[in-house]
Amino acid sequence: MESNNYVITHYFSPHTAKLRNIMSYSELEKAQIISILQNMQGIGFNRFKKHKFYMRIRMKTEQWLYEEFILGGGKPSTSTPIYFVFGQSPHMSTWYGHDTLSVTLNLAEIAEDDISFTIKDSLMTYILESNNAYRRVFNKREIINIVECNDKKDFHDYYFIHNKYIEAQLWNYQYLAQYMEE
Repeated sequence: MESNNYVITHYFSPHTAKLRNIMSYSELEKAQIISILQNMQGIGFNRFKKHKFYMRIRMKTEQWLYEEFILGGGKPSTSTPIYFVFGQSPHMSTWYGHDTLSVTLNLAEIAEDDISFTIKDSLMTYILESNNAYRRVFNKREIINIVECNDKKDFHDYYFIHNKYIEAQLWNYQYLAQYMEE
């Protein structure tokens, strides 16, 4: 496994806090943020139009991610990950409107016990894949093996036909320090 060639990318709006997870805020702060986000343009903000449903499912999804990550050997330093995509995503590059920004990290610099992956958006994986082999949390080694494996045509077909990206969940904010200061 050679992770030197891989990156993870976090997409965000210039009008919101980068490298933050809404679940990490207090209830009052969440309500204030949601009142702003539900009126913003961009497909990534649509989830806040039905924010009560979204926040309830997001909380359950993150609890599932956290528990599965630990079961798989992960050592999270936070209970709220920062979301990235494996590589880059043309789909996500306009998620928050025409002025979507991004931060990219080299996957080789991230310890295996600090990061997890789902084959697509973790919330959609949690909701829709309950009886599917892809409803699971992968570690760094597993996801690189899947991406590099040429004899897994069924995975590649499933990934490219039904999904837009592989989601990465970063469970340690130490990798983000230089970007938080900008």
